[in-house]
Amino acid sequence: MDFSETVFLVIAPFVVSFILFAAIIKGWAWNSKIGYGLAILFLLIGVSLAVAIYLNAEILVVSIIAIPFGGFVSIMGFGMIIDVFRYRQKNEGKFNGTIFAHYAKGNIVYHSLIFTYSVDGKIYQHPSDDYYKPKYIKKHFDTRKTYRIWVNPGKPDKFRVKRFYRLAEGIFAALLGLSFLWIPFDMLLSRI
Repeated sequence: MDFSETVFLVIAPFVVSFILFAAIIKGWAWNSKIGYGLAILFLLIGVSLAVAIYLNAEILVVSIIAIPFGGFVSIMGFGMIIDVFRYRQKNEGKFNGTIFAHYAKGNIVYHSLIFTYSVDGKIYQHPSDDYYKPKYIKKHFDTRKTYRIWVNPGKPDKFRVKRFYRLAEGIFAALLGLSFLWIPFDMLLSRI
């Protein structure tokens, strides 16, 4: 492993841990117990990586950290990407003016929109699976207009207004996970 890979492996878990702690303190986490657990887990990963690299135990780094972490993050990222393609049935719906508060991030409450739409002759009235800030809702949604929505054909009560919601985050997580998974293969190739 060269110096840049070493620095990345040690610094990345500490950075993620500090970001999680800051998010919990600011009140951005959905569940503070899970947030603290994840922050402590990443802190322990960073410490164990630092110790393993100090002891020059590259196999420990690969077997304990890189493969499970990279696998988890890449599965999560690819799951978010696949989720985009679940909402593939184009439909039309009408925003009925009702919003449903889902979660708060700092002092901003994110809302899903309740739409009325029809699938195979059956009328549905459900909140969307994507979330918006109140300013965005006031600016872009009107009760007099009909909007294109994307329905999950397997579960017609699930829909999104934006089809590619969270696609960028999914691609980033998948690439981050694959970069961690590449480390053991790089080590094996360098030994051949």
